[in-house]
Amino acid sequence: MTERIPVPQGSHPPAGTSRREGLTRRHLFLFLPLTFLVAGCRRSSNDGSLGTQTNLDRTAWSKLKKGMTEEQVRTILGEPVKVETQEGVTAWHYHEPQPLEKNPVNPSKWVVPRGSLLFTAKGNAPLKLTEWREP
Repeated sequence: MTERIPVPQGSHPPAGTSRREGLTRRHLFLFLPLTFLVAGCRRSSNDGSLGTQTNLDRTAWSKLKKGMTEEQVRTILGEPVKVETQEGVTAWHYHEPQPLEKNPVNPSKWVVPRGSLLFTAKGNAPLKLTEWREP
């Protein structure tokens, strides 16, 4: 005597399709949303606010030391996205910058935006790195 094994409900493909087609459609419905999700999370490589990959490398930023020259900083971080000079200070921005502004609590100091560096000079001496804020 042959024993019949019950087949679970819903295990058969829809009428007019083979089991292989049913699996392909199921995979397609899973794959497409995942593709859009991953594509939506990817950052654009031409987004100016990101700077270059070198500039985002925190190990490079950790090599900065007060008193470095512009050339030394350029060797470590590369070219800035923007250079701004105001009232005797020069700011290098490695991200799309906020404008350099005075500290409202202490007007003799500057607010340094993320991903920016501040150079100052005493007298006729060359500019030296005095402050920075990592991205």
